[in-house]
Amino acid sequence: MPEAKTSQPLREQLRARLQQARRAHLVALGADLQHEDGLHLPNYSDTTDDDASVQTLNDTARAHVLHEQLSLSEIDAALAHLEQPDFDRCVACGESISPDRLLAQPTAVRCVGCQQAAEVHAAGSSAASMPIITSHCTREAP
Repeated sequence: MPEAKTSQPLREQLRARLQQARRAHLVALGADLQHEDGLHLPNYSDTTDDDASVQTLNDTARAHVLHEQLSLSEIDAALAHLEQPDFDRCVACGESISPDRLLAQPTAVRCVGCQQAAEVHAAGSSAASMPIITSHCTREAP
């Protein structure tokens, strides 16, 4: 399928947004791991004698680092996907992903309808049998 004339400006906008987001996540990850004695996860055992609070703080710090790592992985995958001629096509149904959706969520690989269906399926919701309808894609949730 030939690439639309508007794809290149959109691709450049998305690349700029993804690179900016990548830099921000790297800064956040570095701040989480940077401590006086090197790079590692913080340990809050020196901040309180309450073991439950220490555990909660340590778990929260680990979760934040994992979130940043996951975000970086998604951004890297989106940057690689951006190089494909069909970067603006839904991986599930093959329809176009709207430029507005891509600009709002540059890591998106599905149209709104297919993303909604995937989320309903992943949640195991009883709403899985409800039809998903968008402007271009009518699809039953799996």
